[in-house]
Amino acid sequence: MARLPCKLNLAVRAGKLHGNLVTKLKMYKEPQGKTRFLSPEEESKVMAALGPIYGHWVGLAIHTGMIQAEQFSFRWENVDLERRINTLPVLLCT
Repeated sequence: MARLPCKLNLAVRAGKLHGNLVTKLKMYKEPQGKTRFLSPEEESKVMAALGPIYGHWVGLAIHTGMIQAEQFSFRWENVDLERRINTLPVLLCT
Protein backbone atom coordinates (compact mmCIF):
# COMPACT_ATOMS: atom_id res chain seq x y z
CA MET A 1 0.00 0.00 0.00
CA ALA A 2 2.88 2.37 0.72
CA ARG A 3 3.99 2.18 -2.92
CA LEU A 4 0.56 2.86 -4.40
CA PRO A 5 0.75 6.69 -4.23
CA CYS A 6 4.20 6.57 -5.79
CA LYS A 7 3.06 4.37 -8.67
CA LEU A 8 0.03 6.57 -9.31
CA ASN A 9 2.28 9.64 -9.38
CA LEU A 10 4.25 7.93 -12.14
CA ALA A 11 1.02 7.48 -14.11
CA VAL A 12 0.15 11.17 -13.61
CA ARG A 13 3.58 12.23 -14.89
CA ALA A 14 3.19 9.93 -17.89
CA GLY A 15 -0.14 11.59 -18.72
CA LYS A 16 -2.19 8.45 -18.10
CA LEU A 17 -4.07 9.93 -15.11
CA HIS A 18 -5.30 13.45 -14.44
CA GLY A 19 -4.57 13.37 -10.71
CA ASN A 20 -3.65 11.17 -7.79
CA LEU A 21 -6.49 11.05 -5.28
CA VAL A 22 -4.67 8.49 -3.14
CA THR A 23 -2.29 11.18 -1.86
CA LYS A 24 -5.25 12.71 0.01
CA LEU A 25 -5.95 9.50 1.92
CA LYS A 26 -4.56 8.90 5.37
CA MET A 27 -2.37 5.81 5.13
CA TYR A 28 -2.49 3.09 7.77
CA LYS A 29 0.52 3.21 10.05
CA GLU A 30 2.28 0.05 11.10
CA PRO A 31 1.90 -0.49 14.83
CA GLN A 32 5.02 -0.19 16.94
CA GLY A 33 5.81 -3.33 18.79
CA LYS A 34 7.91 -6.38 19.08
CA THR A 35 8.93 -8.21 15.92
CA ARG A 36 8.09 -11.89 16.12
CA PHE A 37 10.51 -14.42 14.66
CA LEU A 38 9.75 -17.98 13.64
CA SER A 39 11.20 -20.69 15.82
CA PRO A 40 13.32 -23.30 14.01
CA GLU A 41 10.44 -25.77 14.40
CA GLU A 42 7.92 -23.34 12.88
CA GLU A 43 10.29 -22.59 10.03
CA SER A 44 10.71 -26.31 9.31
CA LYS A 45 6.94 -26.81 9.27
CA VAL A 46 6.45 -23.92 6.83
CA MET A 47 9.20 -25.17 4.53
CA ALA A 48 7.81 -28.73 4.58
CA ALA A 49 4.26 -27.53 3.90
CA LEU A 50 5.36 -25.50 0.87
CA GLY A 51 7.35 -28.31 -0.67
CA PRO A 52 10.77 -28.38 -2.30
CA ILE A 53 10.11 -25.66 -4.89
CA TYR A 54 8.35 -22.90 -2.98
CA GLY A 55 9.99 -23.71 0.33
CA HIS A 56 13.34 -22.51 -1.01
CA TRP A 57 11.88 -19.11 -2.00
CA VAL A 58 10.34 -18.68 1.44
CA GLY A 59 13.58 -19.78 3.07
CA LEU A 60 15.46 -17.11 1.12
CA ALA A 61 12.97 -14.48 2.30
CA ILE A 62 13.16 -15.65 5.90
CA HIS A 63 16.95 -15.72 6.04
CA THR A 64 17.64 -12.50 4.12
CA GLY A 65 14.61 -10.33 4.89
CA MET A 66 14.11 -9.69 1.18
CA ILE A 67 10.70 -8.63 -0.04
CA GLN A 68 9.17 -10.25 -3.12
CA ALA A 69 10.31 -7.52 -5.54
CA GLU A 70 13.88 -7.81 -4.25
CA GLN A 71 13.90 -11.59 -4.52
CA PHE A 72 12.68 -11.71 -8.08
CA SER A 73 14.92 -8.91 -9.33
CA PHE A 74 18.00 -10.41 -7.65
CA ARG A 75 20.83 -11.50 -9.99
CA TRP A 76 24.06 -13.46 -9.57
CA GLU A 77 26.05 -10.31 -10.32
CA ASN A 78 24.80 -9.02 -6.93
CA VAL A 79 26.48 -11.90 -5.08
CA ASP A 80 30.07 -11.74 -3.81
CA LEU A 81 30.87 -15.29 -2.67
CA GLU A 82 34.38 -14.41 -1.49
CA ARG A 83 33.20 -11.74 0.95
CA ARG A 84 29.84 -13.49 1.55
CA ILE A 85 27.88 -10.33 0.68
CA ASN A 86 24.68 -9.89 -1.31
CA THR A 87 24.06 -6.41 -2.68
CA LEU A 88 20.44 -5.54 -3.37
CA PRO A 89 19.72 -3.03 -6.10
CA VAL A 90 17.74 -0.05 -4.86
CA LEU A 91 14.09 -0.24 -5.87
CA LEU A 92 13.20 3.38 -6.48
CA CYS A 93 9.95 4.93 -7.47
CA THR A 94 10.87 7.86 -9.71
